[in-house]
Amino acid sequence: MKIEIRHKTTNAVIIEGEAESLKAFLATNRKYVNLVGADFRGANLQGIDLGGANLASTGFQDADLRGANLREADLQVADLRGANLVTADLRGANLQRAMLEGANLEASDLRLSDLRRADLEGAILVGSDLRGADLWSANFWGANLRDVRINKTQQTELLRAMKVVIE
Repeated sequence: MKIEIRHKTTNAVIIEGEAESLKAFLATNRKYVNLVGADFRGANLQGIDLGGANLASTGFQDADLRGANLREADLQVADLRGANLVTADLRGANLQRAMLEGANLEASDLRLSDLRRADLEGAILVGSDLRGADLWSANFWGANLRDVRINKTQQTELLRAMKVVIE
């Protein structure tokens, strides 16, 4: 299957090729390819290795990223609305101001990630590990946080992010 990676603003083709060879290319060259602003909307990227890649402002809306390695990736302002990130490795990822509304992050590893001002409204985080993650001003309104792992120091910030009034 042939796929194209397009810039989400200009719609210009950045990279094109066969799906499997493109996945292998991206995994091999992730540190050298600038994917800022690329559009992976609805793409099947299950199990892809993009650890450490610059994916700022990239569109992953409704993409399948199950089991993906996004460890220490720069995902600032990335559009991950409705994305499937079940069991994804997001340790140390920069998710500042990322749009994760309705994303499925079940059993994902978000330890030490930066979620400042990220929007996780309605996201599914069942069984995810958020220990050490920066949750400052993140929005968890309506998110499913059953069995989420956090540090004691994160409790107050998470309650604030869920719009719980603490008096």
